[in-house]
Amino acid sequence: MARKVNLYAFVNPFVRVPFIGACTIWIILQICKVIFFELSGRSYLGETLQTVTTAPLWGVAVLSAEFLVPFLFLFFANKIFVINSQNLSIQINEGMRQVKETQSISVIGFTRLAEARDPDSGDHIIRVANYSKVLAERLSQKGKYTKYVTPRYIEEIFISAPLHDIGKVGIKDEILLKEGKLTDQEFEIMKMHTIIGGNIIAELERKLNFRSFFTLGKEIAYHHHQKYNGKGYPNIFKGGIMLVEEGVGSPLQGDAIPLSARIVALADVYDALVSKRCYKKAFSHETACEIIAAERSEHFDPVVVDAFLTLNDEFISIRRKFNK
Repeated sequence: MARKVNLYAFVNPFVRVPFIGACTIWIILQICKVIFFELSGRSYLGETLQTVTTAPLWGVAVLSAEFLVPFLFLFFANKIFVINSQNLSIQINEGMRQVKETQSISVIGFTRLAEARDPDSGDHIIRVANYSKVLAERLSQKGKYTKYVTPRYIEEIFISAPLHDIGKVGIKDEILLKEGKLTDQEFEIMKMHTIIGGNIIAELERKLNFRSFFTLGKEIAYHHHQKYNGKGYPNIFKGGIMLVEEGVGSPLQGDAIPLSARIVALADVYDALVSKRCYKKAFSHETACEIIAAERSEHFDPVVVDAFLTLNDEFISIRRKFNK
């Protein structure tokens, strides 16, 4: 099969660097003239020298024009190319910004469905998203996760973190809104919000043939109640049917828990600690830090805890900004 010639790839370097393009055209033109003169039995070099000697201004003008005409053409073509490229880049960036903003707002609206059933939660999902973002940013700066936590990862965890409790739409009100302590049986049912949420997002992810923020969203929904010591809950839903059943799933431990879930786990617990609920008072930031530090390597990833303890001002600022 004959190879297709990419004309754009061939012409592009000459347009981008007009001087090189003009020199190339001038050299090709001179070669063509030499061949033409030779075929005519004439001396190109001799006639050129004669023209320059007898009419120096005209000779120099002709030789210069042979270079300047293609140079000027390529120069202005380059300017048009740059302007068009800049305009196209602006349009693409604006389109991407609108898509990302639409994603973020859609996720917030989606998760409000679950949060609307729990009036005590306020702007919990917004705060958890922002806590998770600053944690991911700090992890990207130094330590074992610097290569793993990319700018795209930070962006995706910010968008997907609000989905962590979406599965609560499947928990009945008498359990979800109960003011007192849950019974063991009720707690087993409450645990299933992770399975329900993970399944919802997994279904959405399967409908796409490319990676999206749903990948982290699924990890977070399934695993944000895992504990670093392996005593959390749950892992996967067996059977593929979305039901609230007891004892489904199994815990993960350490780095087997997705990093996104380990980040959101800390952000979620911190916000729960410093927020007032019908069953508890709000703890101070300092008390919350002490509780989380005490759970280093137990409930939480020690690396994530260490990053958290360097972000006092950021967490306090987020809490104040999004506190209804």
